[in-house]
Amino acid sequence: MDESCLQFHIEENDYFGTLATVLDLVRQDLDKRGDIRNRETLVRLRDRLMHLQKGYRIARIEPINDSESSARHARARPFSEDRGSLRIAKRGLRSGR
Repeated sequence: MDESCLQFHIEENDYFGTLATVLDLVRQDLDKRGDIRNRETLVRLRDRLMHLQKGYRIARIEPINDSESSARHARARPFSEDRGSLRIAKRGLRSGR
């Protein structure tokens, strides 16, 4: 998934559901091949992502100002510094809260 596709799914509030669908398709493909070693893990991850899809959304937050925290935070973020960072918020909360 490239950055523009990722951004689209975040803006449409269906990122978690999209990931759940992809994982379930991988699980189904592995099942067809008779490879069930990671089946339970994939099912559990799919279910957790669907829980997030139903009750949470990804919201942009402002970067942290403290230099040490910012450096640590920047390494963990999928977006560049000028685009801010993300957080997972319970549905209904305003961005930045």
